[in-house]
Amino acid sequence: MKKISFLVLALLLFVSSLAGAQTGNKRWGLIIGIGKYPEAAGVENFNYVENDINGMETLFREKFSVPVENIIVLKDEQVTKDGVKKAIADMSGKISENDYVFIYIRARGVDTFPDFNNDEKSGYDTCIIPYDCQWKYPKTYISDDSLSLWLKDIKGKIIAFCDVNGGVDLIDLHSNKELQGRTLILGPSPGTEADEDSSQRGLMTNFLIEKTNELYEDYLDEIRSNSDEAQNLTISIIIDEVKKKMNGFLEDRGRMGELSSDGKLDGKSIIILSK
Repeated sequence: MKKISFLVLALLLFVSSLAGAQTGNKRWGLIIGIGKYPEAAGVENFNYVENDINGMETLFREKFSVPVENIIVLKDEQVTKDGVKKAIADMSGKISENDYVFIYIRARGVDTFPDFNNDEKSGYDTCIIPYDCQWKYPKTYISDDSLSLWLKDIKGKIIAFCDVNGGVDLIDLHSNKELQGRTLILGPSPGTEADEDSSQRGLMTNFLIEKTNELYEDYLDEIRSNSDEAQNLTISIIIDEVKKKMNGFLEDRGRMGELSSDGKLDGKSIIILSK
């Protein structure tokens, strides 16, 4: 029995490593989460961000094949405007154009400040609220324009999971010309009634983790039983299935909003599990 268990474990590790090895790319992760804000930020806290961070770090390592040494985690008081900027700058010098960068953001957000460069359909900039934010003082927020400016120095392909709550538009990264064709973003649309879930995780985060794990096991079973007919599990399949699952959940319960995705990066080319 022990010998069989060892062989199964070895197979899992081998198949998991194929996702990164078969494309010759390296994989990186940046996890940003704020559960407890100071009073000056002017927003409510989250209860379960520690669970979100731990769950996404495990997902990056075990399912997205991101080496633990390639994952940067910023939480609570570390998520200052300068802290996020520095973390991205530290990563950018190590990443090549063939690499994949997975970003996860769990934070409050707003879209109440005028868009002065006319790149937002709503006429307002989408902003993430960092730990050191001063409520209603625009320069202390992280706008998606600022985030795009920092990320443009990363040469690789960027997949961002933005579980940002607060009536904000979907984080827009591809408006920056240097990022066009290199970004794919998943997040709730404005007004989505999706905060924390009974699972004790953010609602989008929970659907992302649970559905990815489910798909991974299904595809792994298919590879074991019929490798000739099996298909690769890609980030595109995961995003489509997570959207379908969460949007069905919201509709069934009469909640407003939806989970949506944007960006011109081809998610079909990003293999999570290879046959």
